[in-house]
Amino acid sequence: GVACCAPVLDDRVTMDFFKGGAAPPEPSGPSALDVAKTDAWQFQDEFQRLSLSCFKKCVSAQKHPYTEADLSLGEMQCVDRCVAKYVQTKKELLETHNRVYTAAQNQAE
Repeated sequence: GVACCAPVLDDRVTMDFFKGGAAPPEPSGPSALDVAKTDAWQFQDEFQRLSLSCFKKCVSAQKHPYTEADLSLGEMQCVDRCVAKYVQTKKELLETHNRVYTAAQNQAE
């Protein structure tokens, strides 16, 4: 049998390469793994920004000296509204960016 995960090569491309033919085409652009890593990093970065922003706004050390294990009702409501506004703002920014980018692409054609 074939070993697990062994690369599968097209015999024609391999033979052409060894006979002096063209080398197999190089993949263009980032790999799927690179894209996944970038997406994960961006998600983590965005989540951290959201967390810090809403925590600073809603959970003040002066109002809440961290003596309670749980957030108060007011703090929870504030965090809920803050997250909703943050996500909505990011969505609107992305939509605007996409509209502007598409318009620029159409003008370039």
